[in-house]
Amino acid sequence: MADPCAHESFPQKPPRPWLELAPWPLASRGLGLLLLAGAFAAAAWWGMGAFGWWFVPGAAVCAGAALLALWAALIHLTGGEEFDDHPFV
Repeated sequence: MADPCAHESFPQKPPRPWLELAPWPLASRGLGLLLLAGAFAAAAWWGMGAFGWWFVPGAAVCAGAALLALWAALIHLTGGEEFDDHPFV
């Protein structure tokens, strides 16, 4: 079966620079999220040291929150999500 959209042509996006810094509002939120990730990781570490094995569920929650905050911080610091990177969008 032939492609019904083969006759359509889509313009190519211009190449992006190798290093592109995030705009300040996005970067400031990214730095805040990075600080939050560090706080959650520190809470998990120090909570385990202070309370021992009783804090394992709390440490797991803090570690999960730290991982998600780190993920969000990296997205913000690298320029955010790009939804128009597909040629058909």
